[in-house]
Amino acid sequence: AHRGAAPPPVVRAVATVGLDNRVAIGDPPGPLLGPGEAERDAAPAPPGPGTINVLAQLPAPASDAALLEGLSLAAEARTAAILAAGLDSRRSALPATGTGTDCIALAAPLDDGAPARWLGKHTALGAALGEAVRRAVSRATAAWLAARRPESRPAGPRFLALPPVPHGGAAQLAREGRDPESVADLSATTLPGGTPAVVRAALAGLDTTAYPDPHATRLRARIAELHGVPTESVFVANGSVSAIHALARLALGPGEAAVIAAPAFGEYAAAVRLAGGRAVEVPDADAASVAAAAREHDARLVFACSPANPTGRPWTEAELRLLEEAAFLVLDEAYAGFLRPVPPVRPGPRRVVLRSLTKDRGLAGLRVGYALAPPGLARALEAATPPWSVSAAAQVAALAALSPEGEREIAPRLAAMAAERERLVAALRRAGWPVEVGAAPFFLVRVGDAAAVARALLDRGVLVRDCTSFGLPAHVRVSPRGRDEGDRLLAALAALEPPR
Repeated sequence: AHRGAAPPPVVRAVATVGLDNRVAIGDPPGPLLGPGEAERDAAPAPPGPGTINVLAQLPAPASDAALLEGLSLAAEARTAAILAAGLDSRRSALPATGTGTDCIALAAPLDDGAPARWLGKHTALGAALGEAVRRAVSRATAAWLAARRPESRPAGPRFLALPPVPHGGAAQLAREGRDPESVADLSATTLPGGTPAVVRAALAGLDTTAYPDPHATRLRARIAELHGVPTESVFVANGSVSAIHALARLALGPGEAAVIAAPAFGEYAAAVRLAGGRAVEVPDADAASVAAAAREHDARLVFACSPANPTGRPWTEAELRLLEEAAFLVLDEAYAGFLRPVPPVRPGPRRVVLRSLTKDRGLAGLRVGYALAPPGLARALEAATPPWSVSAAAQVAALAALSPEGEREIAPRLAAMAAERERLVAALRRAGWPVEVGAAPFFLVRVGDAAAVARALLDRGVLVRDCTSFGLPAHVRVSPRGRDEGDRLLAALAALEPPR
């Protein structure tokens, strides 16, 4: 039936699952396609409301028992992931198979990601195959339905058990009941000097009665122009953290892994767990060990930050290519805007790049960031995010901050911030404090007991970032600001003893 070399024999069956937990099994319609043949218009009809089609397919192995065991495991894992994602608003984000089905359960790939092109039938095993799929799909569907029946849920959502992610800055001061005006805050890395004048002027003319542009059209166009990418590749978010969470929701099914190059920003792991995935952190990460962990855990995502938070470690392009060969790479470049020159952005088919405007552009109070991604992923990110997530104030302020006038005002502040970092590092080293400097605007100080030293500094009116939550209990992170704040830090540390 094939032209040229025949593909390996395969078996398949389709299950249509309804919300009433009934599962219909049958041979999928459509002719057998050979290598190189165009797909024909023989796909099953699209599922009706509340149904999902599942195609289970794999090469025919040596024994029927091995076939059924492999099929059952594959079907259950893939089906559970799709069903747990929900049937209501997520259908457009499901992978296209070219067969009219919503997902393919595979024990082994047939044609490098396009198995729907090489399909066959094994009539002797048809009934047993259908039963194996039915059992797997039925179990997954029952679990999916049970989780969504209010009477079957526990007293509170399971997400309430997730630990909070520690953050510095205003959040910590609020917990402590401290007046921000009385504290020199060197815990958060933001533009010193207050709101840029060009941003204040733009906000003064804002009409707050009008809804914001849900697509941030003008801001997306400006970002695309700055980076030399198509507008369709830009997704604007309510801070890059919003993009991190959207990516995790889109990419991860229940129990699927995301590998994190650690120490790292705590929101990576929080986003993974909130999506139902597994966060696998690789401490003291180098590219080879992170890539190996991604392959070991069959990771769907790899998170890396460059320069890294809190170490300031930059990743080379060769290292990043190694990571994206192992899994889809989420490259967080939240601090890239502080660097001079600002590094070029390099998104790709297996890489999304995140940038922040809250930090180097002084918009932390308005929350705005963006992702540069393949156009299809950028569209999916927007679909996975609530409408009007980026306020009109944030869009107007970001456009002003990214304007030539904004750059002229902000650039001298960033240069002064870099000079202040060099001054503080030299002074601390002269005083005997071990300082670790990377490419980022912040730096680490080894203090012995980070929690105790951070408390002692706060009692003296200086806030630094205790890095215990990063897995660095002997370090604090210092983010330079102005000279006055730096002098207060030096005076406060002068009252303490450096570690021996």
